[in-house]
Amino acid sequence: MDDTSPTASLPLLGVFVLYERKRTDSGADPLVDMDLFKHRSFAVGMPLVILYYVGASGLFFTFVLFLHSGLGFSPVDSGLAFAAINTGFITASLLGPRLIPRFGNRLLSIAYALEAAGLIWTMLTVTSSGTALTLYELAAPLIVFGLGAGFALSPLLGIILSGVPSQDVGAASGVVSTSMQIGNTVGISLFGLLFYRFLSSQLSSAPISYLDSFKLTLPFLIIPAISSFIIASSSHNDVRGRSSTALKRDQLGKPGPKANQSMAATHQNRNTSPNSGDLITISISDLRKIRG
Repeated sequence: MDDTSPTASLPLLGVFVLYERKRTDSGADPLVDMDLFKHRSFAVGMPLVILYYVGASGLFFTFVLFLHSGLGFSPVDSGLAFAAINTGFITASLLGPRLIPRFGNRLLSIAYALEAAGLIWTMLTVTSSGTALTLYELAAPLIVFGLGAGFALSPLLGIILSGVPSQDVGAASGVVSTSMQIGNTVGISLFGLLFYRFLSSQLSSAPISYLDSFKLTLPFLIIPAISSFIIASSSHNDVRGRSSTALKRDQLGKPGPKANQSMAATHQNRNTSPNSGDLITISISDLRKIRG
């Protein structure tokens, strides 16, 4: 693979964006409606989706090479290592909806912090254990990474679509789905290129060469998690997802007249337009009054 290929694709991306912007402004049917990025939740959420899949796919690809080809793990043992990640991911996915009403969008920051912590812990474990690395030593850091991944992905789609008008939700969902595939492709290409570049520069034989290559790749795998943490943390006051409110409404059942009056009053006081991407927030005390 040519080392310049990822960089060479950036001008093509710029041409694509300009072309889609021109079609959007002219009223034609664009492949990607660029007006979607005028909504704050969508503009902030899309980089988070791409960064998540870039980091996750890059880790999965290089990690399995390290375990299977480098350390000589059997397919079953390699699969068990990924089972640790899935354990954390499934657990966080089940807990996430219950934590959203309490933490709101701050849950995303917690998620990316857990991802980064899990990767740093993995890097320290790999460095200290070397070629004697076992599944038991990897289990804890991989579970932490899985928890972060689960907490990040479960509320993200709802937060992205929260500020998009209902008539544009279908188009926005399509862009999000496409961005997931783009993230996977970029992650495997980018980190695969890095891993094999480090591997080709190693003078030692396997498994030492694979160990050193994976240790050199891991710091780069941490970058997407840290970048996502910075984006999410800086957007707490700007982007508000509807996922927490939707969950509260589901718990209350269909809103009655009191709920509608309360939401209307809150909406009027905050002077928020329906398409602004802001969340009409009902406090816990208001909800209890409505339920009563």
